[in-house]
Amino acid sequence: MICPSCKKGPLRPTKLEESLPALSCTQCHGFLLSMLSYRMWVESNPNSVNQTHDHEIEELNDSSKAMTCPKCQKFMSKYRISGETLNKLDSCGNCGELWIDNGEWQLLQSLGLINKLSSILSDPWQSNIRKQDHESSYESRYEKLLGEKEYSKIREFRDWLRKHKHIIEIKNYIARINR
Repeated sequence: MICPSCKKGPLRPTKLEESLPALSCTQCHGFLLSMLSYRMWVESNPNSVNQTHDHEIEELNDSSKAMTCPKCQKFMSKYRISGETLNKLDSCGNCGELWIDNGEWQLLQSLGLINKLSSILSDPWQSNIRKQDHESSYESRYEKLLGEKEYSKIREFRDWLRKHKHIIEIKNYIARINR
């Protein structure tokens, strides 16, 4: 099989972790992982998959183009890993293979997500990332509009207001300011 990412290197047997077989590209060093093998590994190694590793989160090269699965030749879907990074995993919905770009396994370890690959590939996980992105964009827009100092004061007020027992009355009062 040829690498679905660089289209140059052959895929050779390797291990991502002890007793977790995968195929690795000899050129770009990405990995093709069977989700069946992964699930069996998670079930048989419950203690080791919950450990986080101290790797700095760095910008990694991510395959941005559409990929075809090297096993079945179907298009692979992209799944964002987390709101903290733009990196995406490529998954084949047809045969259950997962492409992990070089460095992404270490990224998953540093984020404490090694045991969450099945969750990452789910609609709720992806929806949550989109919500986080939307909220971050919203916050950034207001910080830019109001300035860092003023926006900090408003966030402090917002946090105070969220905990206040008369939140509705205070919001109504503020809404009447410009009348």
